[in-house]
Amino acid sequence: MTEGFFELGESYFRTILRTCGVVWAQEQPMLTQLLLKELDTMATQEQMAGRELTAEDRCDSCNAAAKVIATFLNGELMFCGHHARSLKDSLLKQAANVYDPEDSIF
Repeated sequence: MTEGFFELGESYFRTILRTCGVVWAQEQPMLTQLLLKELDTMATQEQMAGRELTAEDRCDSCNAAAKVIATFLNGELMFCGHHARSLKDSLLKQAANVYDPEDSIF
């Protein structure tokens, strides 16, 4: 049943959540949060696909060239390779999505 669950599409699940989500969210709060996070991750990954980091994209910690974009519920942060590696565990736990276009860190 869960195989292919998220392949049905974001709009399908958002429609279900709008129509019966209030009752379901009250009965299954953890599952609701997981589903919404997965939907946000899917949307973010689609938006990030094809996005390239440029020389103008800078690390929010030290202003070096950005290598990774971490997307959170309230925005995004860019990190150089050094800071992305040092914050890797925290980013994987807290970020909705971590985009590494070169697949060099994540």
